[in-house]
Amino acid sequence: MINKINSINISNKSFLSSFPFNSSHITPYSFGTAGAYFTSSRVSPAPTVQNSWPFIATGKLFFSDSVGNQYTCTASVIKPRLILTAGHCVYDAVNKKWFTNFKFIPAFHNGSAPYEQWYWAYAITTNNWVNGGGKVPNSGDFALIEMQDNFLGQKLGNITGYYGYLLNALSPNHVTIFGYPAAFDRASWLHRVDS
Repeated sequence: MINKINSINISNKSFLSSFPFNSSHITPYSFGTAGAYFTSSRVSPAPTVQNSWPFIATGKLFFSDSVGNQYTCTASVIKPRLILTAGHCVYDAVNKKWFTNFKFIPAFHNGSAPYEQWYWAYAITTNNWVNGGGKVPNSGDFALIEMQDNFLGQKLGNITGYYGYLLNALSPNHVTIFGYPAAFDRASWLHRVDS
């Protein structure tokens, strides 16, 4: 399902003046270490935009280790009951231990859960990640988590929509990545990278 996203006219000076930064203090980086051109920004205006397609199919994943330490990662809905995340978010390859107590909050923003909290049924990652000693980059650093239906019997992807997936077809295509980077905004704001 494709939904149209209305564009914002950024030539409007009142719109630009609403942002709390001075553009002369921004240092643009036009390409990454692999030489791929990209742009990166907060998804805004949040949470309004975050509660629309395609942003609602990305959310924050909460989980814990065997001694109770709490962690977060980003995950995305790719099928009605499946979310995709990093392998290091489900399995500690250094200590050879699975994380547990997974809870996914789609469209998370600054503590809000507009599309409920969803709990896990099963998690799996790749042998490359499990046996890789936690070293990155690792082409197997991804995982799938099957989510339980909610108390009404509804599937997660039927509430948020889902992205689907495509294998072995990244380059030379355009890619948009959504996530909650730990280094920015205390991982409370959704960010977007286009490459």
